[in-house]
Amino acid sequence: MMGSSGNITQIDNSLAQYTNGEPWTNLGNYAHYINQHIIPLCDNGAAINSTACFGTQNESYWAEPSNSRSRSYIYSTCTENRDLPSRAPLRGPHSSPARYKSRIHSNGAPGRSRQGNTIGSLRCRNYGGNGGYEVVAERLARIDREQDVWLDLCYHSSNAPVRTTASAKEAEKEPQLLITGAGHHWDSYGILDVAGEPQFIREAHRWEIRTVRKWLDENYNGGDLCIARG
Repeated sequence: MMGSSGNITQIDNSLAQYTNGEPWTNLGNYAHYINQHIIPLCDNGAAINSTACFGTQNESYWAEPSNSRSRSYIYSTCTENRDLPSRAPLRGPHSSPARYKSRIHSNGAPGRSRQGNTIGSLRCRNYGGNGGYEVVAERLARIDREQDVWLDLCYHSSNAPVRTTASAKEAEKEPQLLITGAGHHWDSYGILDVAGEPQFIREAHRWEIRTVRKWLDENYNGGDLCIARG
């Protein structure tokens, strides 16, 4: 598919119709890297369109009605939070073709035979009713990443007011943190060695540990569940 440098460069223009004719510089290089170094890691050399690799659009797979973590995620992002609109703006994280997004919505809807296409049955009240951008709950930590492509769907969205912490009490009961320079999920799992992590991820994890430890100490009389001090 991408055996020559010319073919690789040509990929840069494959989505230009969605960005006013501008090429996606280095998209071909990125696709070539995935093709050469990531796809071979799929389980037992599985085909790219299988569920063991990148085949999330396998319609028979999504037709299985039993619930799962991934199906719940698709339902919440498509139906409740409308993260993937049926019509895409020219720029930004939603610049892929509308038909592709329509398949994500319709294939990922739990019980879609009963509910129909999720695009026509959005349930945004579940998010809006809990505050939307302004979601607040005691001991709910709002933590986002500055370079996350999904940032504008989150508490620290550029469409929301600038976030500040007014007091020490607010910092404890309603904490919030925006990790400077971090991308999507960069702080999610860690390397099981907090001290060895990059500085901005290390400090985010330490913040999370301090925050949760305070809550546990308050609820378990001195922190019986917090014996391990990291």
